[in-house]
Amino acid sequence: MNHFLIALIAGISGMLGWGISDFFAKKTIDKIGSLKTLIGMQIIGGLLLLVYFLLSKSAFPTITGAMLFYASALALLDGAGYLFLYRAFQKGVISIVSPIAASAAGFSVIIAVFLFKESLSLFGLIGVILIFLGILITSTDVRDFKKSFSKANLSNGVPEAIAVMILLGLWFPLWDRFVGDKEWLFWLILLKLIMGMMLCLYFYITNKGQKLISGYKSVIKILVPVAILDALAYLGTTWGYSVTANTTSLITVIANAYSLPTIILAYFFLKERISKQQALGIASIIGGIIISSL
Repeated sequence: MNHFLIALIAGISGMLGWGISDFFAKKTIDKIGSLKTLIGMQIIGGLLLLVYFLLSKSAFPTITGAMLFYASALALLDGAGYLFLYRAFQKGVISIVSPIAASAAGFSVIIAVFLFKESLSLFGLIGVILIFLGILITSTDVRDFKKSFSKANLSNGVPEAIAVMILLGLWFPLWDRFVGDKEWLFWLILLKLIMGMMLCLYFYITNKGQKLISGYKSVIKILVPVAILDALAYLGTTWGYSVTANTTSLITVIANAYSLPTIILAYFFLKERISKQQALGIASIIGGIIISSL
């Protein structure tokens, strides 16, 4: 199969998996909080992928201390990115912090092109730019920004959003480089389980006296499908990274366009209007995907 076709499939699987899971995860976040939801998603998703790995009778790869350290560092990077994202949304104005955090996709492209010397074709470059612009447009609410414009709002949550941009912007190309020549499914399982354990440790450090397992019973019917969708997003993007070369930018920006399915689901299920700005962003994302495939 053509590498760019694989990249499109991988990116779209990430976009759909993360976009749909984010939409339905709101119900669990409202009941048990963002941290518990994130922990549940990583551990459930990791365990389900582990069951699949064992049933498929895949061979266990050779594990070295250096590889385990690298995987743990990437799990820490990914988990910290999520925590800073939730912190940014909690402290700041969405219309200000969201586009900054969404710039992680653009930062990933810069790392891939300038640090790892990835080359893009003309159509690939145009497509990546259009998708990235679409992400920024759909992440920004100009009307809310005008209403909330103040010195305080321009600083609240912004450091956390910048941290998200840097941490997740680094994570995607570094994860690509790590899984490129390895048993990617095994290392993906390890990544999610290590991240889940790290988040559990963070929970106990920051929420003393609270029980981690409380509340899960009331949301398990929603949390399991959300975890599966999240795992499929990781699965698709990681598969794409591992079996292709020179496609980091394309996979990453498409996967990060997860606002597209979220907006569409909100339109159909919650009857939320799609603004002209969101429609423009959606058109830019779709146009970028089409151009990238040429």
